[in-house]
Amino acid sequence: MNYNTLTPENHEIRLLRLKPKEYTPTHPDCLKQTHEAVPLYCDLLVHSLDTKPDYISLSYRWGEVQADPVHVSGVPFPVRKNLRDALEHLQDSQADVVLWTDAICINQEDAVEKGSQVAMMGTIYAKATSTLVWLGEIDSESSIVMGVTRNIGQHIENMNGFELFDRLAKLYGTADRTVYLETERPVYDLMEPFFKLWLQEEFPIERFRKFLARDYWSRVWILQEFVISPDLEIMCGTVKMPFNWFHGAMMFLPLLQTHVTTTLRTQMEETLDFGQLPYVMWMSESINRNPAHLCGMRKRFQKNKGEPEQTLFQLLVEAHVDNFTQATNPADKVFALLGIASDAHTLGVKPDYQKSTNDVYRDVARAIIESGLVDLLSLCQFNQRRVEKSTKHVDSKDVEIWTVREAGDGLASWVPDWRVPLRTPAGQLPGTTIFHASGKDSVHHCGVADVPDWLTLRGHVVDTIEVAKAPWQPGPHGCTTQPREVFKYLSDILTLCQESEQKFKETGNQIYANPEKERQSACYRLPIADQEYFGMGYIRKATENWSAVGQGEVIKDIRRQIRAQGDTDVSATQEQDSYYTAMGRLRDRRPFISARGYIGLGPMELQAGDIVVIFMGAKLPYILRQYESPRYRLIGEAYVQGIMYGEFMVNVKTPEDFVLV
Repeated sequence: MNYNTLTPENHEIRLLRLKPKEYTPTHPDCLKQTHEAVPLYCDLLVHSLDTKPDYISLSYRWGEVQADPVHVSGVPFPVRKNLRDALEHLQDSQADVVLWTDAICINQEDAVEKGSQVAMMGTIYAKATSTLVWLGEIDSESSIVMGVTRNIGQHIENMNGFELFDRLAKLYGTADRTVYLETERPVYDLMEPFFKLWLQEEFPIERFRKFLARDYWSRVWILQEFVISPDLEIMCGTVKMPFNWFHGAMMFLPLLQTHVTTTLRTQMEETLDFGQLPYVMWMSESINRNPAHLCGMRKRFQKNKGEPEQTLFQLLVEAHVDNFTQATNPADKVFALLGIASDAHTLGVKPDYQKSTNDVYRDVARAIIESGLVDLLSLCQFNQRRVEKSTKHVDSKDVEIWTVREAGDGLASWVPDWRVPLRTPAGQLPGTTIFHASGKDSVHHCGVADVPDWLTLRGHVVDTIEVAKAPWQPGPHGCTTQPREVFKYLSDILTLCQESEQKFKETGNQIYANPEKERQSACYRLPIADQEYFGMGYIRKATENWSAVGQGEVIKDIRRQIRAQGDTDVSATQEQDSYYTAMGRLRDRRPFISARGYIGLGPMELQAGDIVVIFMGAKLPYILRQYESPRYRLIGEAYVQGIMYGEFMVNVKTPEDFVLV
């Protein structure tokens, strides 16, 4: 189809005018016999956003399946089934419906136009009369979910319950559990009718799980579309509801999950009947919380009067870390977030579909790091490499060999790959970490790049890795059911602590600022990277009593399991559960010791001979491997006992430059 040229300076867009069901086409091509079960006739109109046209913006998933074409200005236009389904449901009996939908309104074959239109998408959704979230066709199960969602939302709205939920949400992360429980009680009272539905086995939890697992919720574009639009409606098949009702249900579901798992755990501990444990584990993890999270983002954005409050770095973390999102074009993993990023203009990042995906990711990474957010590097740990395990027979025994295989896709080691699943580094997100390895007042320094794929950072070498133990890899069901793996992990760390102590005795080289405390506590702080979970999900520096007691309880538990004695008659303590949780978040880390005796946890890919470096302005230490002198490849971030709070930086001399490739 031939598109009319748009003038970006005039903020021009195309709008799709969908003709009514009773429309009789007059275009010669449309008068020909059509085979579509439901013919759809449209035309495209060019409008400037400055004239404030009325239109509905559509938020939907493209999908893969092709469908019958729609007729646009007399020309058959190929569309995918999900879009065609949405248009069929939106078509009016008698009146035109004016829409904006990216698949038709943007010339997808023109990279320049696509870039300029994508740059305007935030404005397009913000200025729409309303935005329709199309979740796809309805069936018997999703019909029940939409009905229950409507009932929950109406109940909360009619009882003025949104304020109660807001008060409770503000306390997530508080250390004062008493205050939290006092605030939670009125919410439980408000939602009692729906808790009773669960007790009567009439609440459709499994149907909700399937509904919230629909592909729509994994689209990276919905962060912008869902959050920016002032007026939002949710539609599944023929059922439509306002955003507030949907939001109410999404606020209730996490509360129900917590209530169910807590209630069942208590019952199991009281009756010593653990038959429902698989259901509890499923219930605690199975329901996709992305929709609830999106609703919260939207509410904050609208409360802020449409002004973005999150940086691009924060949005990239939110969208892609522990939350794998999808996009047809991998570059959209970045471009889809620009419309709601507070610093997109400052960073100078614009949608450019003429660039390769690698170039897009590299340029964005450089802009973010040069702005001072050096710890973007912590998201490079899992991107391009895979580790293969093999066994070699040495000295009459089998030895595990871990080999790093490079993917060879051309992405520089310091550039995060947003195409693959990323996990929280060192147990914490870089924007909220408790660590400040380079010191609280350290300022980053980036050198001028001679080659686009090179990055020059200034920092200090801490030491060279001497020995790396096997990766800590509990099974898929967590630490609590893997006593032998837990025992090996803790034993490896204890061995390294003893080796570090021996190095000190042999050399007299004191590496710690507070040696007595660091050496005594290392064996129980290192397995959890000095992190303690408290309140309702916050992380803080592990307290002495909690970490020591927690590890002691874990050791008792794994000994009990290994010996198979009393495996169902001992209830877990809070310290034990918390310590297991903290360890579990560090899976795939490798305990190591350096030449001078530093002990730590590093990425699975590290090996002897790698160096530990602290970059200026970084909160975390990093592992580098010499590539071609003086250049290095980034292996990943690390936790190193005794240097995470700026201790190492007190007596350092002149920093040196490191060229990352």
